[in-house]
Amino acid sequence: MPAEIDETPSRPAAREMSGARIVAAAGTLAVTAAVLVLLKAAHPPAGATTLIVSLGLLHTPGQLVVAFAAVLLVTVVDLLFHRAAGRPMPLWAAPKEG
Repeated sequence: MPAEIDETPSRPAAREMSGARIVAAAGTLAVTAAVLVLLKAAHPPAGATTLIVSLGLLHTPGQLVVAFAAVLLVTVVDLLFHRAAGRPMPLWAAPKEG
């Protein structure tokens, strides 16, 4: 008896993971990594966010808005925390060592 494919909205069906989608995910992840290197910014969650979108885990515009709002909220909270603690937070690049 073949295994049943889980097609809940939170998980894409196995048949949706085509070669084209995998290549697109790899490409978008490479572009994200390149941008982070160019900005000298270390931010591993950026890769996860890229994969969530490129693998098709968001199915509606509303889900995309919620994901964007979550990223924005985390960024603002982090910025406010660093300001309140008196610690510098680089806005575009990592601080220079030395």
